[in-house]
Amino acid sequence: MSMQPWWQVAVPHRDIREGKISDFAADLNSILKGEASIEYVDAGIFFQRTHVTKGLKNIIRDVLLSLSGKERSKIIQIQTPFGGGKTHALVALYHLAKHGEQVLRSEEVRKLLEEAGLNGIPKMNLAVFVGTVPDPLKGKTPWGEIAEQLGLYELVEEHDKRRITPGREIIEEIIERRKPLLILIDELAEYTVKAREFEDQIFAFCQELTEAIKASKQCALVCTLPSSAPYGERGERVLSQLQRIFGRMQVIYTPVEGEELYQILRKRLFEDLGEKRIRKLVARKYFDLYQKLGEEVPHDVCEPHYRERIEKAYPFHPELIDILFERWGSIPTFQRTRGVLRLLAEVVSDLYVRQYPSPLIQPAHINLGNPKIRRMFIEHIGEVFESVIASDIVGSAAKAARMDRAMGTEYSRFNIATGLATSIFFYSFSGGERRGVTTQRLRIALLREEIPPPIIGDALRRLEDELWFLHHDEKNDLYYFSNVVSLNRVIVDKEEIIREEEIEKEIRRRVERIAGKDFEVFIWPKSTSDVPDSRKLKLIILSPDMMAGTEKARKFVQEMIDRYSEGFRVCKNTLIFLLVDPNEYEGLEGMTRRFLALNAIKTDKDAMKRLTDEDKSRVVQKLKDANASLWTKILSTYRYMAKASKDGFKEFNLGIPTLGERPDLAKRVKEYLKDQEALLNKISPKVLLEKAFAKEDERKSVDEIWEAFLKFPGLPMLESESVLKNAVVQGVKNGIFGLLIDEKIKYLEDISPADITGDAIIVRKETAQKMKEEELREVKEKPRGPEERPEEAGLEGPGPLIPIRGPVRRYSVRATIPWDKLSDVVRGVFRPLSREGVQISLEVKIDAKSERGIDRNILENVVKETLKQIGASILEEEEE
Repeated sequence: MSMQPWWQVAVPHRDIREGKISDFAADLNSILKGEASIEYVDAGIFFQRTHVTKGLKNIIRDVLLSLSGKERSKIIQIQTPFGGGKTHALVALYHLAKHGEQVLRSEEVRKLLEEAGLNGIPKMNLAVFVGTVPDPLKGKTPWGEIAEQLGLYELVEEHDKRRITPGREIIEEIIERRKPLLILIDELAEYTVKAREFEDQIFAFCQELTEAIKASKQCALVCTLPSSAPYGERGERVLSQLQRIFGRMQVIYTPVEGEELYQILRKRLFEDLGEKRIRKLVARKYFDLYQKLGEEVPHDVCEPHYRERIEKAYPFHPELIDILFERWGSIPTFQRTRGVLRLLAEVVSDLYVRQYPSPLIQPAHINLGNPKIRRMFIEHIGEVFESVIASDIVGSAAKAARMDRAMGTEYSRFNIATGLATSIFFYSFSGGERRGVTTQRLRIALLREEIPPPIIGDALRRLEDELWFLHHDEKNDLYYFSNVVSLNRVIVDKEEIIREEEIEKEIRRRVERIAGKDFEVFIWPKSTSDVPDSRKLKLIILSPDMMAGTEKARKFVQEMIDRYSEGFRVCKNTLIFLLVDPNEYEGLEGMTRRFLALNAIKTDKDAMKRLTDEDKSRVVQKLKDANASLWTKILSTYRYMAKASKDGFKEFNLGIPTLGERPDLAKRVKEYLKDQEALLNKISPKVLLEKAFAKEDERKSVDEIWEAFLKFPGLPMLESESVLKNAVVQGVKNGIFGLLIDEKIKYLEDISPADITGDAIIVRKETAQKMKEEELREVKEKPRGPEERPEEAGLEGPGPLIPIRGPVRRYSVRATIPWDKLSDVVRGVFRPLSREGVQISLEVKIDAKSERGIDRNILENVVKETLKQIGASILEEEEE
């Protein structure tokens, strides 16, 4: 069963739904004058929205029993932190005294009277002194104000005007004439601090008053004192003295304790909390989530009692209340109960209007974009944090908000980054040294059933990398915001002074480092002459200004395939190009800029001195991470490959490199080509015939075939010439074709790759069979002469060769040879002579004629260029 959003279950009070929120300031003086909001002035509404805590119940019971005469007179001190519910307790007593009939409508009050053994609220006189109202110089003194309210001012008029406390007899007379009597004194410490001129008289009055009430019947004095002193050292002394006076005979009560705060908040802010079963379901679902997370969340949220806390705090998450009460409540200017009420009323109103879809109100849901809510924080921590919030957390330019927009529709609705940043901000302040939040507790601040837990870690890392005022104490795993810029801002400042040429130089340096050695590598060539027209396989890594898909890159690649220097390129099928993905290059630039900035910070002694120890450690770690990440980023940036094809060239997408693997560029390209069967480390003899022989071809030299694989893009690339030779070995052995070596046919027999020379000729199977048969027949029929070399007939001889004539010291021949028989001349003339170790010189005369004329392009860019490349010395040259 899915959980409903809290606003579909609980109903806030009307004023909160409509955004007409009071400040929850229980100003006793305004209530006395009838000027406060109706929730305080109207006794019925006041008790309807008041949760009678254990402390408040004890105060009311003691007062009523004292005034009814069933118990001795009581002096009660209410002591809590600032805003901790003191005045609210006095207001409750005020309504009991003044509006008893209305108060009796409260079921809780009727139950309290029954438990105390009282039939009703006893009649009583009431005097109230609020120390923040009268002027210490011109206004009435505490004794003057109390006497006047009781109609006995004449007894103390002279004492009041002269700022001298009346004696005990007068005070006892006032008490005796007006009992049952309830005296309420609020903000006495603040008044005394201001009344410097007669503070001793105030102390004396308090001494006399407490003793007189203690000695009388049917009286009660309730006084509030703060737990911490106002106004510094003087305030400390005043508070200490008042506590000493009242402490001799008082009963001290704290109106709000522990989890009672949940009930107070719920009653003050909501008119209906919905069905109990829904609250139980929500509590169980959240608790089950924490059980599953185990050690990823704080230990206390996995205790069985925490499920009850969730139910009691509904629709608030207990964590939200705890932070407000324990951390923000410890800030001197933040009134605990009142401040929490004011803030939460605005939060509830904001979320109710926006209908934020969450079963509970968690810390991550506080909308710092709401000016009213934001100001409630800023007024206690300083205006400087306005810019911190605008920079990092909420607003059109805030980095966390930008991250959420970039997360995509699946997760952007959860506002993960903004929620985490808001939560961290929420945990970053207190009245003491305590600040910051662990990753464990951040999960509590944000996670609910539909949010995947792993996203927290990923989002935190991104926040840590991008936010300017976020700090991370890695030793204690504490995240917190500060008005001091973090390392991220220092990095950004350094990044701004990194020049483009520095980035380009660093990228080239890294490309050189990870280029690899599986091919002959050429990095960022500028012209076709930078890449030789050799037989080696070549990886050409283009510069970023020639990105994949651009016209500039297309022209350069095609020109490199077609031309070498000023001539035509012959070995077109040896070229492999790597091009930059335009969608990735900006990221590579950014990462390189970040690396250079971090390196600049690390080597800048002054900059390092200004960093905290934790940021110094982060610089080192970030530099290490950036260095490692650049390898993978370069691989993913150079993800497009191109190679020559029959009609130009073809581009391939290498894809994103596998996470964790760090191959070099050449190895990545090589593996891709092999997967696509565009680069072969072996080729079958049958495929070799299919690829290299046309239907009409009966024979071809190994050199011709090897050159074909180098020249023609329609053929696959071979890793090396040995791939071809190994295929020839297998083809001969298996009878796929035959091989002529020095006019001897090899067929259906083992040969070694070392025996295969470039002038060896591959012949088709049928021809090889005929040649083999003919050879064997000749051997059988031919008589063996004494001068015959047996091994040349394929037979073993009994002894050394017997030469026909003596050796020749020089052999020179001039002959006319058909041009298409040149390979035969190389095989049958040059190679045998070369094996004899002789020095050979060759002078070629080429006489080319054509009635229609020779193409000038062919002549210049092919013929002459080839002669140039082979190092020919031109002795004579004519053109007609």
